[in-house]
Amino acid sequence: MITKEHFLPRNFVASGLSVVLRAFEVLRHKGLSAFFFITLGKLGYRRMVLFEHVLDCVLDPPRAAVPFDTALLQRTDVDAYVRIASYKSVDEIHERLNEGQICAIGRVNGELACWAWYAQRRTRIVYLDLEVEIDDHWVYGYDFVVRPKFRRLGLAVDFTERKKHHLTSLGIIGEVAAVVPQNTAAMAFEHGAQRRRIGVLRSFRHGRWRHDWIRPIPKSGAMVIRIAKENDKGIYDVSINTSSQHEH
Repeated sequence: MITKEHFLPRNFVASGLSVVLRAFEVLRHKGLSAFFFITLGKLGYRRMVLFEHVLDCVLDPPRAAVPFDTALLQRTDVDAYVRIASYKSVDEIHERLNEGQICAIGRVNGELACWAWYAQRRTRIVYLDLEVEIDDHWVYGYDFVVRPKFRRLGLAVDFTERKKHHLTSLGIIGEVAAVVPQNTAAMAFEHGAQRRRIGVLRSFRHGRWRHDWIRPIPKSGAMVIRIAKENDKGIYDVSINTSSQHEH
């Protein structure tokens, strides 16, 4: 006699069906490559493409459709910033500034339109839950945002150019960024801004074990970013793979 105990729990079946439907949706809209790496991500493997940009003082002609001003975020601006970037807290922003992080902002008619954060010396990449170290006079760029109402106005490229003089005035000579390959918009922006691809940062974990490594692009030169040998959770398995094989 077949009873209810012979069947899988309803919530288990629903969860499995949801995963299958999501997989087909990714495969249909993003292709086999995205499907493959998203599946690997579910199994504990993640990767980010590394780009570097050497700063100079030469600014390209403005292309934005609206005039805007750039500046560095000051402590007196934090409350106004958090009202716009509501997913942040005032304490978190002050903590970043206390750590020596830098935030460049762009305003249109006095209204905050875009921003980008830069960490110095050591920071955590949240997506990989990994600490990295950056060379002196270099910064790690992250959290680059253009608010939806100001998109499609050409602000991103102009902002990237015009914030350079704020960074170089602090003695910074270059920036490095890590981009998730499935983020096609961010990848297109990095290539469009003529950033140099220098390698791929990879992470694989299973339970308490993890393995992190960087595979440089051939002839990319000395790496300005390195994996920290320990993080808040203590020592773990870390290696830097200097293989000269091309990434795909």
